[in-house]
Amino acid sequence: MVAACNNPAELDGSNGALNAYLSAAGPGVSSGAQAAWSKTQEVTTPYVSAPGLLSAQCVNDERGSWLEVTVHGDPMDARTDDISGDVTVDGVIQADWGLHLIDVHLVMGNLVRLAERQGAAWLASH
Repeated sequence: MVAACNNPAELDGSNGALNAYLSAAGPGVSSGAQAAWSKTQEVTTPYVSAPGLLSAQCVNDERGSWLEVTVHGDPMDARTDDISGDVTVDGVIQADWGLHLIDVHLVMGNLVRLAERQGAAWLASH
């Protein structure tokens, strides 16, 4: 019995690049604080997209199967180099939870793209 993993960033043809819609304020009280999204610009919208910052791949090893998210921070650019989303209790990250606080947010843009393509394909066939 192995948990299935699917990666919307592969299903939509993005080759693992996540099109995340993340909360500008961070995921909330059960997580660490979100660092400023930019060193040079204030974010005034409720959500943030950071193209090229995040990617994902399905991993399967002796511990199980999961969607592994990688942050591609670059200290030379103005963007944040990390995201919040880990579940924390009294400031301690609960590693077994992964990024469940933001799991749908991480792939939202990829899922929207998939739905658009499926809708267009359905319309073209009818």
